[in-house]
Amino acid sequence: GDVVLGDFDFTERLLFYTSNDRYIFTTGDSFYLISDERLMHSFFVQLYFDGARADTIDEYINQKTPQFITLLNGYYLRYTKKCSECFLPEEIDRVKRGYLEFLQNDFEKELKKYKVDYAVEDTKKDAAYRFGKYNFMKKIITINDLNIYKVM
Repeated sequence: GDVVLGDFDFTERLLFYTSNDRYIFTTGDSFYLISDERLMHSFFVQLYFDGARADTIDEYINQKTPQFITLLNGYYLRYTKKCSECFLPEEIDRVKRGYLEFLQNDFEKELKKYKVDYAVEDTKKDAAYRFGKYNFMKKIITINDLNIYKVM
């Protein structure tokens, strides 16, 4: 099927209603056979659209702690350390370094590192996931409050 990029809420529901795959993974996906690098990349794309920059990465990681721990670490720390929001400093540093490297690269190339066919933006939500500004995305239709783009 096609791979669809959208905000976290949209992405979480996509598999229930369509035969498409999602570009941004949700917390339960760390249980499947998805490489750590791919999960991390998904998290970086989400941080990028949420507006995280080099000087604000700490703030964003702290805001995303529940997603962060289950997406990047599964439930390992939750059960072994009896802590739902614990991170080893090395793990946090690894994520920060990875995201700073991600920011150094061309976003279009980073996004297309993995298959992505469409992007969906909800015009009723905040402006974080707005795709019209990217010249490699072409709006193909608007349905109610959703704009659907083809990733070229």
